[in-house]
Amino acid sequence: MSLTIDGLNSTSNGGNTVTIGAGTCRDATDSVDIVIPTGETRTVDVTVTGVGGVVGGVQPNTSYALYVARNDSSGAVVCALTTDFSASVSGYKVRRIGAVLTNQSSQVVAFTQTGTSNARQTSYDVTPPILTVVNGLSSASFQDFELGPPKPQTAPTSRLQVAPSGGKTWVSVDASQQPGLVIDVTSTTTFGFTPPLDTGKGSFKTASGATTSIRVTGFSEDV
Repeated sequence: MSLTIDGLNSTSNGGNTVTIGAGTCRDATDSVDIVIPTGETRTVDVTVTGVGGVVGGVQPNTSYALYVARNDSSGAVVCALTTDFSASVSGYKVRRIGAVLTNQSSQVVAFTQTGTSNARQTSYDVTPPILTVVNGLSSASFQDFELGPPKPQTAPTSRLQVAPSGGKTWVSVDASQQPGLVIDVTSTTTFGFTPPLDTGKGSFKTASGATTSIRVTGFSEDV
């Protein structure tokens, strides 16, 4: 999206709330400015259903779009979460400014979002759960795995941590829209990724008979 955002970065220490900092943006229809004044913040509480919380109620292990919204009548600015990444709300002008992940207890996975304009980077602040464990086949072959919901559907790039062949050392790599990525970890272990593209899936290759654990530790996107 080309409409500029200034500030409006979000963060959470985990638990039930997300804090959105001061800043300004145009709404998705380029009709009005949506402003959180300097010195102010807005909060989303996942225990609340609707505006100021989660539209439709919160669910575990789910990726939510984070919206800032300006009431057409009062001009009041609020925020909300929804699973709809292209939402419109009657009576409000809205703009998506990020994405939030819940854990298995339906609480927010702690994160920090950075970026001074539309390009945003989100990093999870705690060790996230293992996304998947790939079991090596009799011969080293690429196997599909899902990238979501730690990576929202709109983010083209994820940061992954990989523990190849059951090793204790996590290696961080970026899985983005490349022809493919192959990394030599040791002289005896080779693993590689193919990009998710528009399918929401990646592929992973591990040594014959070995297991490899994969985590998503963050993502980048334009909002």
